Amino acid sequence: MDETAGRSVVPLLDLRAEYAPLREQVLASRVLSLTVYPEMTEEQRDHVIASAREAITAKEGARV
Repeated sequence: MDETAGRSVVPLLDLRAEYAPLREQVLASRVLSLTVYPEMTEEQRDHVIASAREAITAKEGARV
């Protein structure tokens, strides 16, 4: 984990296994960086993941 402004940042590659397909999409699309903090609730993490999916979908739609 990296320390950023006194907070622990979970690298994208450390996300749980069920987020692996999203991780690959994020890395491939270079649409955004995805930061998840260990103190986040599951609901907050889900919101970050949903936002990432929306951004990826929007970017992929713009390419078509």
